[in-house]
Amino acid sequence: MAGATLGSRAMAGLLEPTLVEQPAWDGRSVAEHLREAGLDPAAISHAQRPEGSLAAYLELHIEQGGALDDTGVPIGVVTGIVGIRRYAVSFEGFANHAGTTPMASRSDALVMAAPFILTVRDVAVGQGIVGTVGTLRLEPGAPNVIPGRVELGVEIRGLQEDELDRAEAELEQQAQEAGAEFRRVSTKPPVESDPRLLEVLVGACDELGVAYRTMPSGAGHDAMCIAAIAPQAMLFVPSRGGVSHCPDEYTDPESCVAGARVLLAALLKLDARLDADS
Repeated sequence: MAGATLGSRAMAGLLEPTLVEQPAWDGRSVAEHLREAGLDPAAISHAQRPEGSLAAYLELHIEQGGALDDTGVPIGVVTGIVGIRRYAVSFEGFANHAGTTPMASRSDALVMAAPFILTVRDVAVGQGIVGTVGTLRLEPGAPNVIPGRVELGVEIRGLQEDELDRAEAELEQQAQEAGAEFRRVSTKPPVESDPRLLEVLVGACDELGVAYRTMPSGAGHDAMCIAAIAPQAMLFVPSRGGVSHCPDEYTDPESCVAGARVLLAALLKLDARLDADS
């Protein structure tokens, strides 16, 4: 899959030219979607901006988690964004008739894959990160046929590269011992927020008398891509119940106003500081 943050990756020069030919969420290529929106896929590289062309980047977003909502704190000042690594893990068995093949004679790819799903959870817990098996593709995919091939879509996320390295090495070893093929599909490194921008955001909260907490982001955002060309930092406002990307997503108007006020105050403080430094 082509993944998210398409625009910011193009702007930061992180977009592989071949990505526009890869499938989007509905199976159609990214290029098809761009053309349908009136855009030229061949011109996507024109969006690239050089490093240093932006003075700073501030992003306001819903948390997509429940920490702020649970504690009643209206603002999160984001200290960093997790790195994200995704893998395809394939198990090969032998497809055969489910009614006529005795249990002792089966080579069931799904049975082979099942322990590895638990391994992903255990490795993540052991490394203090998060790990998820989010997709499961069975072939041939019929209830009366023993699965002959299973491919898992695996993701890990963490704030430290060394934690992700250890988790990846352990997952790869476990997959190989289980007779599976283990392949990294994509990677986005962790990104720390710029300390000067964090100072400005905290100062804006203090100036307005708005309560806040510092926190990491477990979700990816455009800011993690823009970090390649400019200093960046983020603000969070609460998500009710920690729900996002679905019809139940909700942030109350008061929280939206609080986030906008802090963002505006931070921009004014940052502008004044940049003027003083120039």
